[in-house]
Amino acid sequence: MKILTTISILIMAFSAIGQKHTNQMTAQGQKTGKWIQYYSNGEIYKVRYFEPANRKISKKEAISYGVTDSIIYFESLKWREEYEYNADWKLKRKKRDEPYLGIFYLYGANNEIKLEVSDFSFLERVGNTKSVSVELTNNTDYAISLVSEISSSNITTESHKFELDSNSSSTFTFMVVIEPSDNSYILTLKNDSITIDFSIQAFGYHIESDDIEKGQKLISTKKFVYYRTRDEALLKFYDLDKKKVLETVSLEKQQTIVDLKRIKPGHYWLSIVDYSADEQFFCKIIIKK
Repeated sequence: MKILTTISILIMAFSAIGQKHTNQMTAQGQKTGKWIQYYSNGEIYKVRYFEPANRKISKKEAISYGVTDSIIYFESLKWREEYEYNADWKLKRKKRDEPYLGIFYLYGANNEIKLEVSDFSFLERVGNTKSVSVELTNNTDYAISLVSEISSSNITTESHKFELDSNSSSTFTFMVVIEPSDNSYILTLKNDSITIDFSIQAFGYHIESDDIEKGQKLISTKKFVYYRTRDEALLKFYDLDKKKVLETVSLEKQQTIVDLKRIKPGHYWLSIVDYSADEQFFCKIIIKK
């Protein structure tokens, strides 16, 4: 805690001119007040705020901090902000971490809007609709209006325009219709000075292990996504007499794209084989064109 790591030293390329009240030390060698680190291009990387403590650091703490001098004084980190930029070095958001409040994000040049999460990840059956509600807080004394921009037709919002009253919180809701396999989307709320990007990762599957274990009758196209939720190693397709194996698919990965090019449309038995538990389950499946 007393010694900047090599990475921090490289990032702090120079001392800020005119920042006389930042990066200060006490007579006991403690960090005090606001400390700012910069990227080599001059943009802010991290801002932290320290308060000196009256006690000295213990020998155990000294070892954990990599400090050999155990008589140095202790300092307390009250909060920190990490600045995140776009590819053109335009400020994207600030990631702020405060004790008791946890991690949240600030958007706008003057921290106009606060929210706790802007990255989302879903695992759902294809065709299901996932509804997501996000609380945004307006930190200003004036109302803020934002409009939505959506990267995909399977994402919808309750309204194209989102209004935030002064010094208040409101909930923004959007819906995602799940598509097959891995998909990445961006939903943006913005005005002339503020841009909030919601990153959405969604994995969609058609059939999962439980469907077969429960013996459900399934209907599928020749190409589908299988999601493994137990320890089965193989997926097998049998004829209606359960005597001839027509296709065998390895389930080495948890998510597998199955493409039944050699199987004609019709009625079959679908089976999973779990060698570790010495179990095999069957269900009927109709393969469509």
